[in-house]
Amino acid sequence: MKERRWPWLVSGLALVLASISGAAATYLWWLPCRGRMLVGTDFGPRYSDALLGEECIDRMNEGTPFPLPTEAALTAPGLLLLSTVTMILVAVAWLVPVAALPVSGTTRWGMALPGLTVLAVAVLGVGTTYGTSVESLGYLLDSLLSVFALVGLGVVLVAQVPGQVRFGVVTLSVSALGFAGMVADYMLMIRWSDADWDSPPGSGYLTAALLLLCGIAVLIMTALSPRPASAATAAQQVQQVDPVP
Repeated sequence: MKERRWPWLVSGLALVLASISGAAATYLWWLPCRGRMLVGTDFGPRYSDALLGEECIDRMNEGTPFPLPTEAALTAPGLLLLSTVTMILVAVAWLVPVAALPVSGTTRWGMALPGLTVLAVAVLGVGTTYGTSVESLGYLLDSLLSVFALVGLGVVLVAQVPGQVRFGVVTLSVSALGFAGMVADYMLMIRWSDADWDSPPGSGYLTAALLLLCGIAVLIMTALSPRPASAATAAQQVQQVDPVP
């Protein structure tokens, strides 16, 4: 099975762009804490409610800008758009390589499960922001996202398609948007800040950084992978190995 390079270039670029939009969304999300992001850390004053302020504390209680923003995402122009775009770009990073594989329909749907789930969570996140009754379904799908990512990766491994290592890297990106990723982000952030209930200020930047690293890794592995030989080159190679008398 020949490997195509362009889907992986799209995938890596999508992850890099997702990291940029995710960082921008995180910046807008934490604007109520502007100037007080270091309160309660080793690089700022000791934590106190007075130093953080009521608006910052309220934003901490809202969680993070993605994967499932709340109505607070409507307080800053472009915030909801950036959060949604971040999710969609991660879905693209998974779905484009899957769509380019010459596999059967059943196998393709199994491989596509993680990306489709990310798309569903992105849509439900918009609905959650506007107060519709899809919040429970959104949180359910997001809590299962890491499991679906592993299922999709398992199908990739069983089918023995090209680019398995890169699929593993993108699996990490997809999982970062699920419940497991949110827990990992929280565990790291509470070591950074004493404001450790719900989401410490700055939560979301680590996920954006991970997306950037994964995107760069995918692009580097794609650049270093051997280029598929063209039909003419392949014919020349056959003639050199077994020349016609």
